[in-house]
Amino acid sequence: MEQTPEAGIPLEHPVSVRVGFLRNEEYRWFLAHPTMPAIPVDSRASDHTGDEGVLHDVEELVEFQWHPEHDPGTGRKPYGTSELVVDTIPAAGEPLAMGQAIIVRVRDEPAPAPAPPSETDVDVHVDTDDDDDFNVPGWLCPTRFC
Repeated sequence: MEQTPEAGIPLEHPVSVRVGFLRNEEYRWFLAHPTMPAIPVDSRASDHTGDEGVLHDVEELVEFQWHPEHDPGTGRKPYGTSELVVDTIPAAGEPLAMGQAIIVRVRDEPAPAPAPPSETDVDVHVDTDDDDDFNVPGWLCPTRFC
């Protein structure tokens, strides 16, 4: 995959050698995907790296980042669990290099809409005889707030 210095070059001491490698599943994934697969917009990011996801075999090469227009500004790093996909780098259909990192840019899932107000009428009894200002907890009243 990647090696510095290239093979066959004589080494002088001291030297730093860097070798990159892929796991078998990752290598097979890149062979099967010469171009970036399409990841649907607004789909849950975790659906694509989970057991059935298209990025499952290369999940260690996937990085989740906030899309610049959707960064919540909290300093929190997206984990790709509950966030929704905005786009990917490289984009769908672009060529992939063997072992390259894949960036999935995400946004927070919007908060659920509040429930509409209920139309149910509720009768409230207001006791004004002042006989329950102080209650002693007991068998029928386990707290002092009965």
